[in-house]
Amino acid sequence: MRRSTFENQYSAESELRPLGAWGYLGYSILFSLPLIGWIAVIVFSLVPTNISRRSFARYWLLGLLITAILFAVFYTIVFLILSDAQRAAIFTAVTDALKPVDDLLQNYMKIESVEIITPAAV
Repeated sequence: MRRSTFENQYSAESELRPLGAWGYLGYSILFSLPLIGWIAVIVFSLVPTNISRRSFARYWLLGLLITAILFAVFYTIVFLILSDAQRAAIFTAVTDALKPVDDLLQNYMKIESVEIITPAAV
């Protein structure tokens, strides 16, 4: 009986322990990573192990969602305002800028034909 009370008290204390400044800095760096950070922010916002970390992850996730919505609205408005010629000029400029990257990827993706040598029938 006494042990379970101690375990409950210990888990409650760790659940309510606030994050320090270094904790916020570390989690900010972690959440800023492109794929790993996005997975971590979703996991930490759902897992109730530490209330401060969960709240910070939810704050970060909400910031990501608001930013994505604002960018989508902004680019939709800009796209609707521009004429067809301006959109074509932007598309051409972007494709020209990405041409070296495309060439580099094409060189790495080339697969040379390989002959399959089978042993001669005996």
